Amino acid sequence: RKLAVDQTGSRAVTVADDKTLRVWRLPEIELMATHRVPANPGNEGQLFAVAIAPEGNTIAAGGWTGWDWESRGSVYLIDAVTGTLLRRLSGFPNVIGSLAYSPDGRYLAVGLQGKGGLFVFALPEFKVVARDAAYGDKVIELDFDRAGNLAVSSLDGFIRVYTAEFKLHARKRLAAGGRGAGGDQQLVEGDGV
Repeated sequence: RKLAVDQTGSRAVTVADDKTLRVWRLPEIELMATHRVPANPGNEGQLFAVAIAPEGNTIAAGGWTGWDWESRGSVYLIDAVTGTLLRRLSGFPNVIGSLAYSPDGRYLAVGLQGKGGLFVFALPEFKVVARDAAYGDKVIELDFDRAGNLAVSSLDGFIRVYTAEFKLHARKRLAAGGRGAGGDQQLVEGDGV
C-alpha cells in the first residue's frame, strides 16, 4: 500500500494489506526485517499508511488498526530494528489512511479515511495540536515541506495547505474529474480561502 524512505536514504519501510511492515536496506533493496502489528482474522491489522521518524528508529504505521476492538482507529509506533511496539495512539474516528512526520521530528500528521479528516500531534508528548474535521472524503496523501507547511490531498476533490502553525492557508478544488490524488489535474479556486 505505502512506502516510506528515511532521511538518509538508507532504509525503506513498506506496509501492505497482508498485515506486514517490512524494513528494507537501500540501495540494495535487501529485506532486513518483517514486523507485524496486533491483528485478527479479517481486516484488523491491514496497514495502509507508514512514516519513518527523522531520527530513523521509529516507524508510525496504521490502517485498519484497532477498529475491530474499539470501533476507533489506532496508529502504532514501532521500533524499526526490533519491531517492539513503543506506543499506540488510539481513538481516531475512522481508519488510518496516511501518515507523515515533519522534517524536524516535532510533529506527526495523521490523515483518516471516510470523512475523518486530519490530526496533528506534537512530539514527544503526543498532544493533539491541530484537528480539521472539514473533509468530505478520505485523506489520500499528506506531506510536510522543509519549512513545516503541510499539504494534504483528499478524495473530496480539495488540496489543502496548512502553515507551520497549522492554520489553513489555502484550499483549492481540483478541476472537474479530479479526486485529489495523482494525475495531471488543474487546480481551480476553492471556497474563498
